[in-house]
Amino acid sequence: MNGNNLARRYWLLARPGILRILVILYEHGPMPIHRIPRYGMGVGTTYRSAREAAMLGLVNLFYCGNSKCAKLTEQGLRVAEKIEELLRVLEELNLVEPLPSAPKAESGKEIESFEETIS
Repeated sequence: MNGNNLARRYWLLARPGILRILVILYEHGPMPIHRIPRYGMGVGTTYRSAREAAMLGLVNLFYCGNSKCAKLTEQGLRVAEKIEELLRVLEELNLVEPLPSAPKAESGKEIESFEETIS
């Protein structure tokens, strides 16, 4: 493998905003982008990361009322499940703090409002 192929292989890992959005949507379900907890990311980074995740086919963007919303695709769900497994291992090794126990949203849960796909 040459350097360019390696760069492509690890490109997504250099995009923590995309990975963060995938895990948050996995844990909390579909939501308006402006409601996604930022945890230190700026709101512009959140919107850009959601747009990049949509271009990769990991999330669907749509309008719910007057807001842009995001929900995981099947591919995004698969990636988020693996990231969740990684987070559990990191918790076991005491490298990250565990989440406080809260009821987990079902990933298939739909937002109850008007949806119009964003092109």
